[in-house]
Amino acid sequence: MSEPLDLFVLTADRDIEQTVLGLLPRTQALQIRQVEAEVRPFSRHDGGCRVEGVSFLRSLRSQFNHALLMFDFDGSGAEEATATELERQLEEELRKAGWDDHAAVIVIEPEIEAWVWADSPHVARILGWSDDREFRSWLNSEGLMKSSTPKPADPKNAMQAALRHVRKKTSSSIFKQLAEKVAFKGCTDRSFEKFVSTLRRWFPPET
Repeated sequence: MSEPLDLFVLTADRDIEQTVLGLLPRTQALQIRQVEAEVRPFSRHDGGCRVEGVSFLRSLRSQFNHALLMFDFDGSGAEEATATELERQLEEELRKAGWDDHAAVIVIEPEIEAWVWADSPHVARILGWSDDREFRSWLNSEGLMKSSTPKPADPKNAMQAALRHVRKKTSSSIFKQLAEKVAFKGCTDRSFEKFVSTLRRWFPPET
């Protein structure tokens, strides 16, 4: 029998999958060791992850040392619980399913596009814009993002509008390119901070 891999990540869609695949190799930036991981999008998306994710991961306990369940809050069908309450609830279910403290849940508010926005010229370039200043000015003029805020109020709508304006097609590969290039040192997104801190706890750098 082969040794368990380090990590299994169940994501709600290919956008989150590609984001994780872009981030995991950035071991120096994440301050973690190299991780052997399998990342798989779930066919029933956000709501499926919320309702069926624990059951799906239960069967993989012997094959992986750790697991992450990741999905967007918008589209998950959670009406009464907040994102953090939903995470705690599902993490308790994962503990009872045999994962103990070796699994975590990341609920992204409102959607994965919230991780896209950073104070980096890579964002404009990867979204198809040649000039970062023009890109930021356009977002402001369209009412999609205020100059005083770090990200748009509706990250998904702003990203899609920016792509449409330069006639660039939406693709999951964009999320991977952003994850590979954009610095996240100053990112204050709650779900992203949890993602990073969880990886650091599980996979500290080798000394």
